[in-house]
Amino acid sequence: MATRIRRAFTLIELLVVIAIIGILMALLLPAINAVRGAAHRTQCQSNMKQVGFALIAYAQTNGILPPGQIVLPDRLNPGKTLLNGWSAQARILPYMEGQNRMDMFNLDLPYDNPANTTAGSVVMTVFLCPSDVNAERHRLGSGYQNINYAVNRGDWYVFGGFSPTDQAWDPSYKFIPESNAPFGVNSSVGFEDIRDGVSKTLFLAEVKTYIPYHRKCRDLIYAPTNAASAMPNPDALHTTIPQYQGCSGGEFKDASHTEFHDGGVHQTGFTTAWPPNKRTGGANGITVYADMDLVGIREREGGPTFAAVTARSHHSGGVNICFGDGSVHFIGDGIDGRVWRALGSIQGNETISGSAY
Repeated sequence: MATRIRRAFTLIELLVVIAIIGILMALLLPAINAVRGAAHRTQCQSNMKQVGFALIAYAQTNGILPPGQIVLPDRLNPGKTLLNGWSAQARILPYMEGQNRMDMFNLDLPYDNPANTTAGSVVMTVFLCPSDVNAERHRLGSGYQNINYAVNRGDWYVFGGFSPTDQAWDPSYKFIPESNAPFGVNSSVGFEDIRDGVSKTLFLAEVKTYIPYHRKCRDLIYAPTNAASAMPNPDALHTTIPQYQGCSGGEFKDASHTEFHDGGVHQTGFTTAWPPNKRTGGANGITVYADMDLVGIREREGGPTFAAVTARSHHSGGVNICFGDGSVHFIGDGIDGRVWRALGSIQGNETISGSAY
């Protein structure tokens, strides 16, 4: 009776098979990642569109857009401020199926009051881009949620500020003009105020979470004190601004855009100071960072506030943005910085061709 002999794989054959599988995986992974990236970008655009439509719905109902933040001078304590501080994004919750969450907040109290902690920590994925690796890295127990869709707060100017004198209660006493942006401090803009046209005015842009920043920088070279003050060109080298390397009298923080209900520009806003995804490296002591933002005296501390909070994304080549008509577009990193700033203003009287972006 014949015996069948089963032939096994040799070591060389096994290695060849493994090598072939490795090559196939190497060829497939980029394609899989590309498909995943495209899906994330599409979901990100869908989220941003929902936020944009909620802003429009708010304006249609109330006649004005929500303010970027409310900060009032304390009449009884000159030089001090009374903070309400709620962000525009928090105010539009009822217009994006967030009424239940809005009912949990007490808007008569500051956003960071302990009474608002529980509601503040409820995660709404509509504010998160799925491509952000830190999207789910919430500050547990803090009552805060990350946010990837920021409102337009201006170019470098954000808030004129209150006088530090005994006349701090006088609302007409300002250091600098108010921001020429849709979402200002203590101001609400109607569509009729957007002279440049809602279809050519930035309402929202993507931002990354946990970008480090310096704040309370009282020695910013370009800190404007009047309308004629100079500010750097958008194509200037950030290395010409030493505050990226240090901030005398200031503070270092590494948790920007991690408080969705805080109206501060570093938490729920962006500025058009630099074009999208421009790398502005900086340092805190001996620790060097590839990217960093700058914020002057915070709005909640009376300003004046001067900020470079850049629009950034985890998508390759650009950022998603939303215009005032609710349309969402992908803006490439190569956009001219002057065009970017023009798109950010509401009354700049610029004529911008669609081919420019």
